[in-house]
Amino acid sequence: MAQNDIHKPFRGIVPALARKAHSKNLPLVVEQALQQATQVSQASITHVAVACGPGMLYSLNQGFLVAERTAQALNVPLIAVNHLEAHTLVARMEHKIPFPFLSLVISGGHTFLALSHDVGRHELLGSTMDDAIGEAFDKVGRALVSDDHAYSHFGSALEALAATAGQSDNVGLRLPVPLRKGGRLGYDFSFSGLKTAALLAAESKQYSSAIVASAFQASIVEHVGDVVRRGLMQFAANGNQLSLERNGSPREWDNIKTKRSMDCDSHGISALVVSGGAASNLFLRRELKSLTDKAKVALVVPSRRLCVDNGVMIGWTAGERLAKGLAKHPTCLRAKWPLDEA
Repeated sequence: MAQNDIHKPFRGIVPALARKAHSKNLPLVVEQALQQATQVSQASITHVAVACGPGMLYSLNQGFLVAERTAQALNVPLIAVNHLEAHTLVARMEHKIPFPFLSLVISGGHTFLALSHDVGRHELLGSTMDDAIGEAFDKVGRALVSDDHAYSHFGSALEALAATAGQSDNVGLRLPVPLRKGGRLGYDFSFSGLKTAALLAAESKQYSSAIVASAFQASIVEHVGDVVRRGLMQFAANGNQLSLERNGSPREWDNIKTKRSMDCDSHGISALVVSGGAASNLFLRRELKSLTDKAKVALVVPSRRLCVDNGVMIGWTAGERLAKGLAKHPTCLRAKWPLDEA
């Protein structure tokens, strides 16, 4: 049974049921993958990669046990991979992205902006102060969207609902854009207050669900755009072209350009790489494309199947680390494992 079918009656993930399903299905998935890899003999497999964090320990443990048994059966080394670095690097499997580049990971459990200098060398610029963006989309979507949607589709369902509001229907509802007050110039994110404001607007019954969804999505996109714009202003060679955008100013540009990283040469970053489940939001992609076009850097988003958590990104990252001589055997599983410690 698929995960969506298991958890759908509960409108959210039930850890005990997830653990049971992982325990049952993971060995079958690995066995099936080995059988279907007709062009790869088991004798040619040199390593087994496994995500050791960050994440829920019960899930990490199930994956580790299966990976360990597989490595022992094949008599090959086991390689530890940081789940966040995997999100950051997997786009390089499909696109030639030279370092350094900005990495924006926006998922159900993580939201951060980082400067990736190389494999194993990432500078965390800012992260969420409370909820992750996917969590905020999910909770507001669950409140606005009917019960016939599976739990994992609340974010995309909210996006579809917002599209039905039209261009001007949310004029009467303006939700706050996080962290704008006080002239804060940073790279952190915050979604908890906006989430609460959207839920209160929905409870007031003054606005349709579509209007609330549209206003909520618009504020989230503006907030993410604010943070990314500052990152592009600082690290893109042509980032000064963003200084006169809607919330920028020459003074803001003066403040930011003095902080430019010495690790970025005169050519600046090569791209903004966006991954995680929320990267599929087309409204957000359009905003980011507008910013990267003005800064004259590429916007790179992996295929949708590689944006969400997947095994391919773990294997790819292990290969990147092997090529750099950075592969290591797992020593522990970590619920928290910041990208800059990968």
